[in-house]
Amino acid sequence: MRLFLASLSLCALPLCALADEVSDKLQSALEAYARGDLKTTTLDMAMASGALALQKQARIIALLPPAPDGWTLSVNEDYTSNLALAGGGAGTEARYSDASGNTMTLSITADSPMMTMGMAGMFMNEQMLAMMGKLVEVPGAKLLEQDNSLMTLVDQRILVNISGLPVDQMMPFVEQIDFEKLAAFDTAP
Repeated sequence: MRLFLASLSLCALPLCALADEVSDKLQSALEAYARGDLKTTTLDMAMASGALALQKQARIIALLPPAPDGWTLSVNEDYTSNLALAGGGAGTEARYSDASGNTMTLSITADSPMMTMGMAGMFMNEQMLAMMGKLVEVPGAKLLEQDNSLMTLVDQRILVNISGLPVDQMMPFVEQIDFEKLAAFDTAP
């Protein structure tokens, strides 16, 4: 009997490990929908979506390049929550600073309809990009250089912006960004 109970608890372990705010709220939304409670369904779906966006943010933060020697990295933890006001999405804003007061900002915004919709057409048209500024190629991306800032659209849905220093000073940092991993940040490993 003890062996049977122990095996049952082992079988339940993966289910417990998978339980999180997203799955809990989705389950609650399904139950509310089955009862005909559309108000609770809507609220639970919104909460699941918000929790999912925060999981995406965590994955994006994990892909940030480390601060160069002598620099510090600070991350805006509220970035994704603020995107909810602009139609949704996930992302982060990272500030890299040195003791001299130099600051470089890297913002990554994924799946934000308001931010990426207009950019997709621009980045798909190289002639338009060339008219807007200089194109800079790094492994995995073509970036638009304008007024000491660099911008690209990864996978037609992830807007990357780097600014704050002259481009030549930012390039060693930019070259550390793994644009291929960024494109696949929200897929299963």
